[in-house]
Amino acid sequence: DPELQVHVEGVSLGGRLTSFRALHKSALESAVGGSFERRMSLGQQVEALLLLLPFLCAVWLALRYLRLGRVDRQGSLRLGVTFLALGLAAQLLRGAPLVRIEHGSLRAPALGEVLVIAGFAWLLYMAAEPYVRRRWPRALVGWARLVGGRLIDPVVGRDALLGLLVGAVSGVLLAVIRLPIVAAVMPPLPPFMPIGDALDSRADLLAELLTAAMKAVAVGLAALVAFVTLRSLVRSETLAVTLALL
Repeated sequence: DPELQVHVEGVSLGGRLTSFRALHKSALESAVGGSFERRMSLGQQVEALLLLLPFLCAVWLALRYLRLGRVDRQGSLRLGVTFLALGLAAQLLRGAPLVRIEHGSLRAPALGEVLVIAGFAWLLYMAAEPYVRRRWPRALVGWARLVGGRLIDPVVGRDALLGLLVGAVSGVLLAVIRLPIVAAVMPPLPPFMPIGDALDSRADLLAELLTAAMKAVAVGLAALVAFVTLRSLVRSETLAVTLALL
C-alpha cells in the first residue's frame, strides 16, 4: 500500500540483526510527551532506575542483616553459584566467547555479565531471606525443599502452579493493554515480538529458557527487597504491599 507510512527500526550487532520492528506512523504521532525516540529514551532511563534501586536497597539490607547475624550465608552462596552455572551454560550455548583478546587487551564481557548477575542474585537473597524467614516462614517451605533436591514434593508443585497462574494472568494483562480500545487513552504499544535469538537454533532456545528462569527468580527477589525496604520505611505491612505492587 503506497499510501501507508510505516516507521521501521532495526538494530544490528556484529553484522547480525538483533532487533527489528515496524510501527504505523500514527503510533509515532500520538506519542505523548514528544517524539517516539524521546519516549523510548525516557523508558530506558526509568527501567535502569528500577533496576538500580533494588540493588542499592539490597546493599543496605544485606549489610544490616550481616551486622545482626541473620543472613543465610549457605543459601545465598548456593543461589549465587546456581546463577553462575546457569549463566555460563547460557553463554556457552549462545556461542559467546567468555574471554577474548583484542588489540593486546584481555576482554570478558560475557563472563563479566554472568558474574554481575550471579552477584546480584546472591546479594538480593541475603537482603530478602531474613525478613521472609522471620515474618512468613511458611513461604520458604517450597523453596527450601526445591533447593534440597525434592523436585516432586507437593508443596513445590503447588508453588510452581501458583507461579504459572500469576504469569498467565500477567501475560493476559499485558495483552489487554495493547487492545485498540486501550490505545484510545494512552499511546499504542508495539505488539509482542518473539525473541529472535531463540528462533536461531535449539541451543539458542535452551539458552533463552535458562536466562528466563534466572530472570524470574531475580525479579521475584527484587520485588521482595522492594517490599522489605518499603516495610522498613512506612512501618505498615499493608501499605508496603500496596506500594510494592504499584
